[in-house]
Amino acid sequence: MAIKIRQIKEKDLTISLFDHFNRYQDVKRCWRKEDGKWVLKDIAFTEQWSPEDYAYLVECLKNTIAAKGKVYGAFEDDALIGFCSIEHERFGSKKQYVELTSLHVSYEKRGAGIGKRLFETARSVAASFDAKKMYMSTHSCEETQAFYKAMGCVEAEEYRKEAVEKEPCDCQLECETGAEKHNGMTMGMVFGMCFGMLFGKLLFDNMAIGMSLGMMLGLFMGMSYDGSKSKKV
Repeated sequence: MAIKIRQIKEKDLTISLFDHFNRYQDVKRCWRKEDGKWVLKDIAFTEQWSPEDYAYLVECLKNTIAAKGKVYGAFEDDALIGFCSIEHERFGSKKQYVELTSLHVSYEKRGAGIGKRLFETARSVAASFDAKKMYMSTHSCEETQAFYKAMGCVEAEEYRKEAVEKEPCDCQLECETGAEKHNGMTMGMVFGMCFGMLFGKLLFDNMAIGMSLGMMLGLFMGMSYDGSKSKKV
């Protein structure tokens, strides 16, 4: 059965949505920062969400949507097997971050690329919120950190105080969203199309030719324009 990623609306958020979801994790080793260096330590425990945990999760996801954030789910035959949530609020010294507040895949479905698809969905949403970076307060266990590293995440340049206070053992990470490049491409394409239409009208007195030239020029300018180069940091 094909796995589909789709947005979850507030009306869909009920406890029953998670009937087939299994948030289980058998942790053996975790990362800890000691004397400024990250070390992998033998810290073993098991996590298994309770009905109360799912009830709390539902309220948190509803709050995300109410605050203009977005929630996406991975579905297999209408059963939820993974989800992620992205907040709308931007923060950081330059308002460069939005936060990925959750990303989980049901225990039996891990290792099939579902987490990667959800992560890329979240990154696209973060870019649409015009955030330069996506911030994550992530579980410190070995497997979770390996996943985020594979997604291109690195230690956050700025730690979010609220996240650290809530989960002091978490690893604070960030990744680029590509928002500036996307915005630069859009500006380049719009400028190129307008210029091409004007050029075609003046040179050929033919708007159709101008539109064709504009589309080609806009595509070229959009692909070659990097919006980040036009901004001072």
